[in-house]
Amino acid sequence: TNSGFRDDLRLTERDKKMIGRWVRNEQFLCFADADYFLTRYGHIEAHEEVLRFTPRISQKIIHSIMGACEDENRAIQLFILKARQVGISTGVALYFLHRLLFRTHTYAVMASVKQDQSKKLDAMIRACAKRLPFWLAPAKTSDRKTDSRWNNGSVLSIQSGSQRIGI
Repeated sequence: TNSGFRDDLRLTERDKKMIGRWVRNEQFLCFADADYFLTRYGHIEAHEEVLRFTPRISQKIIHSIMGACEDENRAIQLFILKARQVGISTGVALYFLHRLLFRTHTYAVMASVKQDQSKKLDAMIRACAKRLPFWLAPAKTSDRKTDSRWNNGSVLSIQSGSQRIGI
């Protein structure tokens, strides 16, 4: 059969339909609500420990600003000057991942002033993406050092403000 289930699983057709409906429901809820996706499927690595993402107040504020831009159908282009260690980079990186996975043909550029900070942004996204259930996200078609591509047409480019060529 072409249902996506292994042949050795003992599932009734009713069970397969219920699981299929649940998967489609989860996919839709994640598509429709970034907070749903992040609080259920978002994971971060902190001090050699994997934690489920719980948004801080600062992350909620940035999300509300991004939501207002989206509601008005404006491009989301933010330059965030901030203090260190307030969680903005982590929150934004995970929101980028949500957008890339659930909105087709998204082209996203993430950058920090320093190359090592840009690498950390990339590591945050990869750490979360590798923990997603296989059925939730589109497959990757390319995973190069500076950009990742998914089969939904989305592309993520990680760059640095200190690089020799422009962003």
